[in-house]
Amino acid sequence: HYYRSKAVAAYLDQLVEMDPGALIVMVSDHLPPLQGGRDTYARLGYLAGEEGADNRTLLAVLDRGRPVPVGTLHQYQIPELIYRLLSTGRYCQRSGCAERSPEQLRESYLQLMARAVTSP
Repeated sequence: HYYRSKAVAAYLDQLVEMDPGALIVMVSDHLPPLQGGRDTYARLGYLAGEEGADNRTLLAVLDRGRPVPVGTLHQYQIPELIYRLLSTGRYCQRSGCAERSPEQLRESYLQLMARAVTSP
């Protein structure tokens, strides 16, 4: 873990040096499997036992080299996070981010992913 973290930190330093104005989003794809499956995460109190915690994505965000606290999100929330950060909040003012239900966000995410898969 130590050496991987050190390598990621060095890589991030290089990215920020190459483009100081970049928005960098690091996303984990899933939690590691544990013996006992998903129930083990609940038993261990992962994310304070929050409902659906095992489906939340751990991520880290750097905006112009500075960390942005975002906590954990569902994957379908990541596109709006990126749009909001890139537009300095204007995207959400136009699109009403706070008014969109989890179902609407999930549907938008699935449409975005479908376009990504079918794009040449």
